[in-house]
Amino acid sequence: MSTDVLSTARDAYDRREWTRAHELLGRADGSAPLAPEDLERLAVAAYMLGLDDQQVAALTRAHRAHLREGNRRGAARATFWLGVHLMIQGEIGSATGWLGRGERLLEHEPGLQVHPATVGLREGTHCFRGRASADADAFVVRISDGGLRLVDNGVIDRRGNRVYHLSPAGAGKAAAVARDIAVRGAEAAACLAVGDSPEDLRIAGVVGHFALVANALAANGGHLVDPDGVWVTRSAFGAGVLEAVEEWLAGSR
Repeated sequence: MSTDVLSTARDAYDRREWTRAHELLGRADGSAPLAPEDLERLAVAAYMLGLDDQQVAALTRAHRAHLREGNRRGAARATFWLGVHLMIQGEIGSATGWLGRGERLLEHEPGLQVHPATVGLREGTHCFRGRASADADAFVVRISDGGLRLVDNGVIDRRGNRVYHLSPAGAGKAAAVARDIAVRGAEAAACLAVGDSPEDLRIAGVVGHFALVANALAANGGHLVDPDGVWVTRSAFGAGVLEAVEEWLAGSR
């Protein structure tokens, strides 16, 4: 395999020159099997060109290659994007292979129940409501061999019940925002995010500005901290979001 070809392919990928990146990655792969990360690049390039079958083939190979190298997080990431693609194609049964783990979570966590508002509406993640124990996330990681995590999306009612999602380890709001910023070619330091939950707070690590709405700290109690670089609005809920956006646009943050 020509090192120069692969280096040029990666440069084309970083510049979002999808046709050239796809061509060069394919040429490099013809000389010697691509590394898992380059197979993921090939999958993205194929997706951007509408080559669905090639995207699935590259992601499947990436998943297997990550497993051979003992990289469970990489394997989970490839599995997640395969699932997303399969759901878009309507192959729901293949995309949602987590049901057994969801049932085990409910057995382990008597304080949780399936969120009734999402029954029949969600196909990508399992959604629960209630109050999970302190070791619930560790339990999920253990029974999924590191492939899944339990996402805390905050308080949903006056009784303090919370909403949780059983999701792939590599999936989440922060990862999605970071990917969107990269695809758009935007500058992360110039982006604002606003939220009120522990999962929202993770986004602070991938954008330049982050605000918690006023209700976040009280509603989440010990579940949430006020880290450096994050400001708390004076207003709560939607009014807090508006306040954050207006202050950010005015340049006061």
